[in-house]
Amino acid sequence: MAHARIYIRRSDDDQSTYSPEAQARECRRWCAEHGHEIVEPLYVDDDLSGKREDRPRFQQLLADAKADPGSLIVAHKFDRIARDTEALLRIIYKELLPRRVQVESVMERIDPYTPLGKMMLTVSGGVSTYHIDNLSTEVKKGLHEKAARGGWIGLPPYGYCSQYDYDRRGERVRGSDRLVPSDDADTARLIFNLYASGNHSDSSLRDELNERGVTLLHPKTGMRVPFQRDSIGGILRNPAYIGVVRCGRQWYDGAHAPLIDRSLWDRCQAIRARRTAQRGGRAPVRGTGGLLSEIAFCGLCGARLRWWMAGNHSKGRQGYYRCAAHVAYGRLACDAPMIQAKRIEALVLALIGDLDIPAHMRDQVIFEVNRRVIARATPVSPDQARTRRQLERLKADWRAGDRDDLDEATYRAERRRLEHVLMDVAPASQVEFDVPRALALLKDAPALLAASAMEQRRGILQQVVEVVWLQKDEVTAVRPSPLLLPLLVAADHLRVTSTGIEAAPRRSALWLAYGVSALSPV
Repeated sequence: MAHARIYIRRSDDDQSTYSPEAQARECRRWCAEHGHEIVEPLYVDDDLSGKREDRPRFQQLLADAKADPGSLIVAHKFDRIARDTEALLRIIYKELLPRRVQVESVMERIDPYTPLGKMMLTVSGGVSTYHIDNLSTEVKKGLHEKAARGGWIGLPPYGYCSQYDYDRRGERVRGSDRLVPSDDADTARLIFNLYASGNHSDSSLRDELNERGVTLLHPKTGMRVPFQRDSIGGILRNPAYIGVVRCGRQWYDGAHAPLIDRSLWDRCQAIRARRTAQRGGRAPVRGTGGLLSEIAFCGLCGARLRWWMAGNHSKGRQGYYRCAAHVAYGRLACDAPMIQAKRIEALVLALIGDLDIPAHMRDQVIFEVNRRVIARATPVSPDQARTRRQLERLKADWRAGDRDDLDEATYRAERRRLEHVLMDVAPASQVEFDVPRALALLKDAPALLAASAMEQRRGILQQVVEVVWLQKDEVTAVRPSPLLLPLLVAADHLRVTSTGIEAAPRRSALWLAYGVSALSPV
């Protein structure tokens, strides 16, 4: 007689005969027939896959059995122990057998401690491994087929609920589930609109919604809970809100109605991408900062410009932009002075007002944009690669200050020349080129900026400009947003080639980079 520890496991794919009760009944009967003493309580892992070895009760079973040499582990079948052949053999022969602990299967007449039994166990384990691997493949195939038909996979996202069809008996019709907007749909739209303004981070949006008394419906428990930072990020990253079903890495057109339009989605994703790349995902504290807080960089050294308030309360405090390198390391790193916010913001807004494309040029610009999109799909030639290396060496020499013959005027002129060479091979944007939307934005942006409050201005400006480089009284360079960049580059190219006249100084400041690399942020 030996101590017998009964292990029970059930997965989602198990049938009723594999229920915990049925397994326990058969294992107890076997132990009684062989005269073994059952160690209570039983070890049960419910709804856990046999491919996982981190099952909590299973790990406790191994620890207890190893501490009791001469004992037994009794299972309904060997695949209850593990579904993976390698794991099953390792556990039985490498972990338990050296501690004089044996594993017995109630339903399989296999003695794993004989040569024939070891071979049969290996074959049986291989069949179990095939079963679970094939099941996984079939499930994934079924999910992709459902997604391709527009069906939603998983729990409904916030702002949606599942709706079903029912038969005459009042039972759900299998496969009739679909997403429909719920009572929280307006809150989901509010989250995207507030974030697109550029005034909020995930954390500040969480605080804003909780202050308004808005709650989140927990998809599993059905309870209303406060918003968390992660739940805000999950909503903003979920393409379900533009009518898309995601399965693995593939996106499919969903059968459900979108809650927001694609332009609002693109604005939010552009803000998230910029903050992730440039700020580690952080955003300015809500309610503070200037119009250019997230997009402004030093025109002298390329470091980020930080918002700064100076002056006393009696005479009034004013906003400034300060070079982060100067603040952190002093004038030896960068001797750029503070930039008065009111003055430089007015220059940027005036520059935006000059970006509209005349009506008589629009057809030509659209043709030129389409030509460039095709050209960008072609491989980079050796000459273009060499030009890029020349540009990088020029920037490195300028930053190092080792060349006596490279003054600021020569550097800027040579850099502009090299970037003009690269203009036609600028990397294609991940944002789809929507020419009508871009033209409308160019036309309406100045009026919208003039009529909007500061909170709305920041969001509008970030749709037009991706990065702006500033010095004390000068807009050194501007990188337009990916949406506008193809139009503006094409329009400036047409002006120069059709008239032979260089663009105006204010416009030429915009084209120092063509969105490629000018004074890349550091």
